[in-house]
Amino acid sequence: MALFLFLTGQVLGQKSTLRDSIFLTKGNLVPILAFDPDNGFRYGATINVYRIKRSDIDSTRRPFTDNLFLRGFHSTKNNFQSVLLLESNSLIPRSKCFIELSASKDASFEFYGVNGYQSVFSPTVIDLDHPDFITQGFYKHQKEFYKFRFDHQQFLGSERFRMINGFSLNYLKAELSSNQLISNYIDSEILDYNKNGQKFFQYNFGFVTENRNNQFYCSKGFWHEAMLIYSSNFRGQQFMKSILTFRNYLPIRNKKNMLLSRLSFQNKLFGETPYELMSLYYDSRLSSDGIGGIFTMRGKPRNRLLANGFILSNLEFKRTIIQRKIYKSFVNIDLSLFTDHYFITQQVALKNTSLPPLNSGKTDRYCATYGIGGYIVLNESSVITINYGYPLTKNEQGGRLYIGAGFMF
Repeated sequence: MALFLFLTGQVLGQKSTLRDSIFLTKGNLVPILAFDPDNGFRYGATINVYRIKRSDIDSTRRPFTDNLFLRGFHSTKNNFQSVLLLESNSLIPRSKCFIELSASKDASFEFYGVNGYQSVFSPTVIDLDHPDFITQGFYKHQKEFYKFRFDHQQFLGSERFRMINGFSLNYLKAELSSNQLISNYIDSEILDYNKNGQKFFQYNFGFVTENRNNQFYCSKGFWHEAMLIYSSNFRGQQFMKSILTFRNYLPIRNKKNMLLSRLSFQNKLFGETPYELMSLYYDSRLSSDGIGGIFTMRGKPRNRLLANGFILSNLEFKRTIIQRKIYKSFVNIDLSLFTDHYFITQQVALKNTSLPPLNSGKTDRYCATYGIGGYIVLNESSVITINYGYPLTKNEQGGRLYIGAGFMF
């Protein structure tokens, strides 16, 4: 069904009405009929509208001057998300700019404790047929997240080396009940919480360098970034994090075989990170909420891994098995093997480690997953992904299937 919807997405082409025929405006619509264990079945759509120079149409790199990305979905777990992201090389001369408006409401956002495996996970408390049953929502709560972001990336010599200056305005709110695990952390003053929500101003500064041959469907190059992120709310609470991320796209013998890797170091430098922001994975293009799941660790429940600082690694071997032209569109089908890794570098301090629901007594800081995947790519600009990840650690929840749209990195 997903493949049918994908292939029936219309690819539009027309002359730009803004700047004569030097530019070509193209777009694609991909309906979302997706699934992952964290959201359930998702339905909605993603839209990409991008503008490229006519002289670059036949180029393998095909750099766009502007790209408007929209994504919206609702899920069977009553979660919704809407994202508008404008990525422009023409808004300000010799600069790349990002403008983001996003809103999400997650009725079942996971919380399994802090510091990974050092927190207790007991499936019996959510098992209706077990004597220890508490509630099926014991490891969940409701979370809302609203964001406006403007990032200015000034070209330094060329567009492949840029300096980042940007800010965002964020509003986050979590709704809790007394029979949820997170309430124990709030009552023990391990996590900071404001029932009325929290407003945060965030400033980021850094550098990014990239040499990708294609910004949608990269087959060669790198994309690295280093950032400092300062955040403060209106109650005087503040913190700073350092972000260092390396992404590499390495062809092996030919473009049909690829080795993809991402290595990210994200650590707190000072201050106290509020719970609402502790779960974020920061990215210079588009950040995601919750370590675990389709965007960070396939095979782990979302937000299973929560700490002040961490190292995240993703390694994937991908092979193109089919390349076809179908109805004036180019279709690639890729298969992949992957493994994802996570290591805690900075733990969340437990003020009362004697509470059994909070501390398992384990000292493990490392975890890993592995799995297989597939990609259906249309015109090197839209993709359907199918991944199945499995945890390496015993006594963890079993394998997890992800069907969606978009590459991990």
